[in-house]
Amino acid sequence: MSGKGAAELRKQICYSSNMATATKKQGLTPNMKAHIMGFIYEALGDPDLGLELTNEFKKRFRASQNKHQKWVSHAELKKRLLGHE
Repeated sequence: MSGKGAAELRKQICYSSNMATATKKQGLTPNMKAHIMGFIYEALGDPDLGLELTNEFKKRFRASQNKHQKWVSHAELKKRLLGHE
């Protein structure tokens, strides 16, 4: 091989100090990139994106915010649930 093709091949070959042989640099194909991005969005994306709260839920939520809530300390909760401190 000579000329431009040989120069391009030399650019694509990667050498490592730990390798006895050279390997051709492999890039991600557009299809591979799409699959990877799909997995990332699936794992980290918002599953509720695009969904809306119903009026019934909003009504119940507002009602619950108006109620006086009693806070219980961690020690009291342990005592109630486990029977000891």
